[in-house]
This record gives sequence, C-alpha cells and structure tokens, in this order.
Amino acid sequence: MLLHYFNRFKTPLIIFMVMSVLFSIVDILILTTEVSSNTIVSIPGNQGIKDTLSIFLHNFLIFITVIILGNLTFGFSTVILLAYTFFFTAFRIAEFYSISGNKEMAIFTVLIHGIPEVMAISTSADISFETFRRWIFPKKKNAFRSKDFLYTTMFKTVIGIFLLLLASILEVFVTTKILQLLH
Repeated sequence: MLLHYFNRFKTPLIIFMVMSVLFSIVDILILTTEVSSNTIVSIPGNQGIKDTLSIFLHNFLIFITVIILGNLTFGFSTVILLAYTFFFTAFRIAEFYSISGNKEMAIFTVLIHGIPEVMAISTSADISFETFRRWIFPKKKNAFRSKDFLYTTMFKTVIGIFLLLLASILEVFVTTKILQLLH
C-alpha cells in the first residue's frame, strides 16, 4: 500500500532532475568566474535547536507558499519559487567557494542539506501542479474528494515536511561545522 504512494513521487523526481540540470548550468557559470579574495562571508557561530527551527520555519513557509500561490497564479509562482530556490542554492555554492577556494568542497557542503531541501520544494511544486490540474481539468466531478488524491497529497506533504526538517538539521549541525573548519 505504501509503495503505491511512493510510485506517485515520479513527478517531484522529474521536477527535481530538470531543475537540477538548470541548476548545474548556473552553477558552472558561477564557479567558472573569478571569485574575488576580498569577498566577505560571515560564518555563523554556534548554532542550535533555535536556529534549526528558524530555518525549518522559513523553508516551511516557502513550501506552503508554493502550494497555495501555485494554485492562485495558475502555476506561474510555483515556477518562479522553484527557480529562486535552485538559483539561491547555486549562489550559496559560489559563496562557500569564496570561503574555501575548493569547488568540490563548496558543492559538497551545500548539497549536504540542499538535496533534501530542494527535493521538499519540488514535492510542494508537485502538490501545487496536481491540485491545479484537478481544479482546471477535472476527470471526475469530485476530483478533490477522491480518497486516493487526499491520501497521496497527505503522504507527499508529510514526506516534504520530513525532508525540510532533515535539511534544517543538516544545515545547522553539519554544513555550519564544515564551513567553520574550512574558514
């Protein structure tokens, strides 16, 4: 039964892969430019649970905003927020590259928490697109009342929230520690 819901994750994976290719192109463009040694990047000090919660809530607001605004703007805002998330990730890699001077370490440091975070945002985009599709092109009269749709949406939401929590924990307790070691 649970495998049925995991099979519904094809769309977020496709969104994730397409955006990852675009992200990689931007990342290559950013990393092939000369990074100034005068760049000042602040490394957070000791972070804890409060910072984890703050990062989680910020990302959760983006998660919910993608779902709600995506339906109100016919998916347009979903595409913009997805692009924002991926491009911001690319700029974080460039920022960490300016700290370490090592491209591979910069990419690795961001991707530790970036993969679950971006996958969660891709999941919210999938929820938004699916809800919008059922709203505009319903196959049945009660497309929103379907148990399968409800359970699948709830499952994707729980997985997305779990990924956001995992990403915030990794960002505070792993990424920050690596950056402190590199600096």
